[in-house]
Amino acid sequence: MDQLLYKYLVLHQNLSLPQLGSFQVVQVSARLDADTKNVYPPQPVIRFSETDNPTPNKSFYTFLAQESGMDEPAVMKQFHDFCYDLRKELTEKKEVVLAGWGKLWKGEDAGLQFEQVADLSDMLPVYPLSPDQAAAVFADGEYLSSEETIEENVA
Repeated sequence: MDQLLYKYLVLHQNLSLPQLGSFQVVQVSARLDADTKNVYPPQPVIRFSETDNPTPNKSFYTFLAQESGMDEPAVMKQFHDFCYDLRKELTEKKEVVLAGWGKLWKGEDAGLQFEQVADLSDMLPVYPLSPDQAAAVFADGEYLSSEETIEENVA
């Protein structure tokens, strides 16, 4: 079930787990690394927010049924059993690993926390700057914040 849920999250940018919370894929801005003189592109990251009772919509169950080859009532039961087992494991062990994409645990304040373990940035290219471009964008290792400098010299 972990793999199907991860696939749904990546394709739809949002995933709700009843009585646990919601996951959302958001874009983090591009960044410049002064040490390596590389430009790292914007990258997707997974964010989690604990909500009272998020409920998936009909298209979610249709997706799971098509991907698993099961009928919708069976896949709905399997999904709700998965969520129940997840909540139970969180209660007993205080931590759950979502295979291939993250770790969910109970924090100090009894709230749920999430840490992404799948580094989506590994799939994205890094753009090294030429010495001339680096000199135009960085001065003494400090980033020059002018948008004109970046657009004119990185492109």
